[in-house]
Amino acid sequence: MKLFKLQSLNNDGLFYTLDMIINRRIFLATRELMNDINEGQWNCEFEITGRNNIENRKVAEEFKACIDSQRFTCFLEKINSNLMWAHYAGGFSGIALEFDFEPNKYDIRKIDYIGAPSLSLENANSVINSELLPQDIGILKQKEKCWVYEDEWRLYGNSQDKYINNIKPSAIVFGARNTKHYQLLEKLLRPHSIVIKYMEPTNNTEFSISE
Repeated sequence: MKLFKLQSLNNDGLFYTLDMIINRRIFLATRELMNDINEGQWNCEFEITGRNNIENRKVAEEFKACIDSQRFTCFLEKINSNLMWAHYAGGFSGIALEFDFEPNKYDIRKIDYIGAPSLSLENANSVINSELLPQDIGILKQKEKCWVYEDEWRLYGNSQDKYINNIKPSAIVFGARNTKHYQLLEKLLRPHSIVIKYMEPTNNTEFSISE
């Protein structure tokens, strides 16, 4: 399965890019690092307020701690969106890293833009007891419709692991604007057998990818 990760080279972006190439790994974030303030939220179907719901409140707190520890990373199936390059790749001055994932080796799922999921007490306990994954019930897999333009895929990891290891980009696509650190990256990529590609505008709103 071929997926892409857009990467700005501003600030820490260059560090994360070099880390992916040299150390052959992909960083897995937690939800507080995402740009969506409502990332990973849910609608609670069971009562957690009041003196008679102490046990439910404990379940809700433990469930939240579990979700806060979940790690994942974001990808695109296609990189033909001007908005995505503008928002996530330094205004076209960044790059897109292409990865080829082995089938069934990773838990990779497409985001559903249908709003926050509803959480039952039974499902909350099932996630806490590791009988269900959060993404099985829509947590960290469902987002509001306003984000639909991202057309996002996610790779979910273990909460204990900060990285997906032993994987490197198969190709890197340089943005249409003068890419920062271009000479450094081009020199670095060739010994790692990473294909270099280029984003070339075909008109004011579209572009193609060439080697």
